[in-house]
Amino acid sequence: MFSALQLTIPAVRTLVLPKVHSVEELETVTDAMEAFGRAKGIIHFVATIESALALHNIGTIAAWRSVYGPEKGGELRALLVTPLILPVAVISYLRYSFP
Repeated sequence: MFSALQLTIPAVRTLVLPKVHSVEELETVTDAMEAFGRAKGIIHFVATIESALALHNIGTIAAWRSVYGPEKGGELRALLVTPLILPVAVISYLRYSFP
């Protein structure tokens, strides 16, 4: 997903995290940041929503805050929703909501 080395480079300000299905993926990154440290500045995250599960969890993903605070654990700045997942999610919702 990412290299711990990226976390220590001061020029790295934003990480795009692919295929975030739940807040557990964000917690993995923030735990690594706490373990390896950060040279200076806040790292911003862009979480990509690429599955029906991620779309289902979008509320908790959007509300996520690092338990370490933004300075040590980063900050979620944006969600990037893959356009192709929206029709799939709607079809899945309709299929399972109205048997």
